Amino acid sequence: MKLKTCLIGCGTIAREHARAYAELKDEVDVFAFDIDADKARELCEEFGFAGTFASLEEALSSPDVKAVDICLPHDLHLPVARMCADAGKHILMEKPIARTLQEADQVISAVRSAGVILMIAENMRFHPPVVEARKLIDKGAIGRLNMVQANSWQFHIPPGWRRSKERTGGGTLIDRGIHFLDIPLNLAGPVETVYALKPPQTVKEMEGEDGALVLMKHRNGVISEVNVTWGTPGAPQGPWFIACGTDGSIYEQNGLWIEKMGGEKSSIPTDPPDRAMFLEIEHFVRCVKEGREPIVTGEVGREDLALVIAAYKSMETGKPVEVSEL
Repeated sequence: MKLKTCLIGCGTIAREHARAYAELKDEVDVFAFDIDADKARELCEEFGFAGTFASLEEALSSPDVKAVDICLPHDLHLPVARMCADAGKHILMEKPIARTLQEADQVISAVRSAGVILMIAENMRFHPPVVEARKLIDKGAIGRLNMVQANSWQFHIPPGWRRSKERTGGGTLIDRGIHFLDIPLNLAGPVETVYALKPPQTVKEMEGEDGALVLMKHRNGVISEVNVTWGTPGAPQGPWFIACGTDGSIYEQNGLWIEKMGGEKSSIPTDPPDRAMFLEIEHFVRCVKEGREPIVTGEVGREDLALVIAAYKSMETGKPVEVSEL
């Protein structure tokens, strides 16, 4: 039987989700809702979806719709997630889970009370090079892991609500950077301490920070660094991530590579990196159909957010922040 789901919000990221659902047309029927009815209608026409709803209340009252996919501005995550949970709908929601840890806790509480599945759409958990690197690290392919670095250097002026600190909960770090914070969290495990700095602002249109450098100490002693920015015109893209161990390193730069002590270097085959979104959506659909817990639960989404909040506190105080004290 096909799963019936409704995309809530039909903006840029919803189109990426829609492409993935289109590949799963034998497993899922997709509806759409947006406050701009034309956007929802155009999305359904382009991807051959089942139809639109005139209101969120109409979508949530439909007994046929078993799941929702929330692709909305960050400030709407909590209120809409609550409505969906109260209606008994399983939820896939774009990152971040919320703007604050207090909001995140309320989201998690709502889905627990309702007994529905919540998955946060953190596509880096499904990014094929990261998935393969995690397997190799767990097998000891580079010895004991010591350091992880993740990088995203861009020049980008975000449109609309993404310029608002109030609506996003911050700036680049909570919007794009949270993806790259998830890489060391995934590869090296829970974080104890966070220290962060922000550079002078380049993207004046943004209220929040346009870049951040985040240093983290993990519970197992691994040190990680995340450098993410929308304010670096002309900067080349270095490795998206590199994981260094006692016997070698694994990194993603035009493919996934492993290089051992002594210079032996080899390419690691993976699925194409741009398959991450499809793999994420497919995982959610299977979890709902099979009644199992997703990889990126609300609690995992909260862990990601805690690193962002710790970094913001460190930027404000100029001091390292203990994640456990947030």
